[in-house]
Amino acid sequence: MTARTLVIKVTAGKDDPERCGQALTVAATALASGVAVSLWLAAEAAWLAVPGRAADIVLPHSPPLADLLASVVAGGTVTLCTQCAARRDIGPGDVIEGIRIGGAPTFVSEVIGDGARALVYRLWRVPRPNPWPFALFAAVAAVGGHLAAPVDRHALPGDRLVLHHERDEPALGNGHCEIEIDLALGEGAATYLTSDLSYDYVRINAEYRS
Repeated sequence: MTARTLVIKVTAGKDDPERCGQALTVAATALASGVAVSLWLAAEAAWLAVPGRAADIVLPHSPPLADLLASVVAGGTVTLCTQCAARRDIGPGDVIEGIRIGGAPTFVSEVIGDGARALVYRLWRVPRPNPWPFALFAAVAAVGGHLAAPVDRHALPGDRLVLHHERDEPALGNGHCEIEIDLALGEGAATYLTSDLSYDYVRINAEYRS
């Protein structure tokens, strides 16, 4: 490790070309500025270590990612995460010449070295909203006789909301009600206990905005 070393870890690859490109651009720019660079390829960025994979990533208004990676390999140190490689069946003979495979001990020794600075470019996944509150409201609305009230399907991004109900007419009373909610989330089960399914309950809760 030299007096000025920039350790960059990137976990985004073809799944997030822009973030991947940022990491490679910063690494190449740092090298051109005379800073020693150690680039770590982890998670989906592990595929960049395989010949031809970087060329498959197209990022408008950016130098070719393959060229950026080649410059870092030539002038710095590029390391492929050991576990990330193993999970993808990438062996030492599968990687670009000049790229090594290393694990956590090596990474830690680099980031705590004198004069070292570390950057991490990772894929940021925003947790999607929990769909169950929306589904529960739809179920309550169905029981209360307000199934016609619109259910915003966009409130459940990527999910399919199917609501079936059977209830006695004209009022629920002490009758039996079956509600099936299909969120297309795979296998699973949940139980909700309620004590108030009146019109006022639905009306009050429909006014919530938080």
